[in-house]
Amino acid sequence: MLTRDLTDPAQGQHAIQLLVHDAVNALAHKENLAVRWCRGDHVVTVEDNYDRLGYDPADVTRDARYTRYVDARRMLRSHSTALVPAALRALAADPVDDVLLVCPGVVYRRDQPASPEFPSNGCL
Repeated sequence: MLTRDLTDPAQGQHAIQLLVHDAVNALAHKENLAVRWCRGDHVVTVEDNYDRLGYDPADVTRDARYTRYVDARRMLRSHSTALVPAALRALAADPVDDVLLVCPGVVYRRDQPASPEFPSNGCL
């Protein structure tokens, strides 16, 4: 994946990280929440991206026109919510009360025209 994840400090500093950090800290402080950052691979299972999130097998979003499949079981994540099933599995293994799960990162969708400035990914 050549597109840099601007939300990930491990990939270099960027101003968007300050915005995400400040928003997360404000919410966590206001609600007195523990924070768990959930970063994952760009390739996720179809099960985590769609099935476990309640998408119907017939939903148009699953069509290859909109989703970038790697193979029959894996795909490039099409929304950051695809990180939630793995985050919940991790939370179940190490539970904590009142937690904010933060799942930022690059997503890959085909529902917008690509341009040199903004490839067909880059959602937060």
